[in-house]
Amino acid sequence: MPDNKKRNPLSPRLERIYSFLCEENDLLPSHAVLPSIRKIKRRFAVGQANATAISERLARRYGVTRQPKKRTRKATFFSSSPSGSAVRSGETVLWLTNESAPVWTPIVNEYNAMHKNRISVHYSPVFLDLQYLLHSPCFDFCLNLCNPVMLRFVKDTSSFLDLTPMLTEIDTTRYYPALTVQDHSGRTWGIAVNQITSALCCNQLLFKTPVRKYNWDEFLELLQEIRRKNYDGKIWPFLCSHYCESLFAMGIRLLDPDTLHFVPAPALKSALHFFKTLVDSGLTLPVSEVYPNREDLRLFYGNRIAIKEFNMPLLPVGRNYGILPLPTLPGHPNVANYEFFSIRSDSTKSRHAWDFIQFAISAKGQRMMALSSRTVPVMRGIAPAFLRKNEFRLFADYFENAVHIPEHTYFSVADRNILESAFDRCLRSSGGYTEFLTELEKSFCLQDVAEV
Repeated sequence: MPDNKKRNPLSPRLERIYSFLCEENDLLPSHAVLPSIRKIKRRFAVGQANATAISERLARRYGVTRQPKKRTRKATFFSSSPSGSAVRSGETVLWLTNESAPVWTPIVNEYNAMHKNRISVHYSPVFLDLQYLLHSPCFDFCLNLCNPVMLRFVKDTSSFLDLTPMLTEIDTTRYYPALTVQDHSGRTWGIAVNQITSALCCNQLLFKTPVRKYNWDEFLELLQEIRRKNYDGKIWPFLCSHYCESLFAMGIRLLDPDTLHFVPAPALKSALHFFKTLVDSGLTLPVSEVYPNREDLRLFYGNRIAIKEFNMPLLPVGRNYGILPLPTLPGHPNVANYEFFSIRSDSTKSRHAWDFIQFAISAKGQRMMALSSRTVPVMRGIAPAFLRKNEFRLFADYFENAVHIPEHTYFSVADRNILESAFDRCLRSSGGYTEFLTELEKSFCLQDVAEV
């Protein structure tokens, strides 16, 4: 049929589906064959025509014509909880993101069933909404998936309540050392509910990686062993996602602990040399070649990468994957990140919010979180469901000596992008550490790394 002949028009929804299939054709496997545009439109048109015919036939039979309801939506930065419960007067309001709902909704419901002072939950689509909501009194406390100071949502931690006087109510010996989130002055403004770090995900279909702790020399030997197997040169032994997270997990510090100015530790040179060795030996790819188009995930799930670094909440789970801690440099501490609760400094229900935080870090709350979260609970001895017993022992030892570092608060996203770009250019060029450091110092002289 010529294109100018009359045909059934597509509804706006089907047009969007059709456009998505055409634009995202590159997401399909290489062996998949996408139907022609003409066939796709014909199938959608036929399906729409059949649905319309059935509706009209039912309407004639029962003598009812269904009229579409007019719906009005109110523009808000947040929505009510998935359970549909509205906020009642006098209730304490917790702010979360939608991705936190599967983990925290059961915990909130369990708390409300046991306590008189109820917690209402408002969910936002993305964590970015927090920078707007912090300036309006619409919640009492929140769960921070990222550090709001690092993201420059707020200038400092004064927007949140000082929790130091309340710590006497907690037996801190039952928790890992990184339970409290403190700013540069030592003021506790958050309570961590879990521990997060970069982790190595090993594809067991390509290489049976022994579950044990590696230092960087042993890890380099492991990657070289994978390269010797070669797989006809189609398999990359290792791939990291972000240089900054790798450097932090290795224990490398970039800020002076007193002034918070950019003063990289001498170990940064060793880390740069290590990554340059990996790139020059064909053991890994520079991040700039794979990350912008998410080619790293395609390569990993396509069995083209043996070991890939993931942020812990993004780890794939399955019997074909083994999970190990990232090796640290000798003489450097383990580094932990976190998700943590903070209470607004202007909240009138800070006591009720603190009661819920205590429940969240109690044994019952931590066990509930361990069932559905891909993080390690902050309470000692509670294993998350996504880790095997031998893998959990490695991470328990890792977090037993882990610390929070100022870089997670004061080294902003813009600073990280500067470091990522300079690090990647150095790996791809023949320049040495001196040129790399000169470029970084020049960039950070033009930008404030931290405002204290």
